Amino acid sequence: MIRKYILIKTIPKKEKTITRDLCDCIYYFDDGVRCEAVATGVIYVYTYINYFEACNSMKYFKALIKKFEVFDHVDNKEPSCVGCHVVKVGSLYFIRMG
Repeated sequence: MIRKYILIKTIPKKEKTITRDLCDCIYYFDDGVRCEAVATGVIYVYTYINYFEACNSMKYFKALIKKFEVFDHVDNKEPSCVGCHVVKVGSLYFIRMG
């Protein structure tokens, strides 16, 4: 299994609470999980996708998480890759290879 960067859109102004709760849930499965609120209503989580999905399937998180996207890499500078999907949030670039 490979860890992925998961960009999550959630309820604005609740991202810090949701980040904490989601990270606590995933930590049960993965003690190397990393979670961060990166913008209003946006969180990123670095973990195994199946552990995220286990927590996301809970009623509590289903009500709070609007949508999510999975990425391969995160960088502080704009990537120069061809054919990759890039989303910029704050100062971070989330990159998914073609």
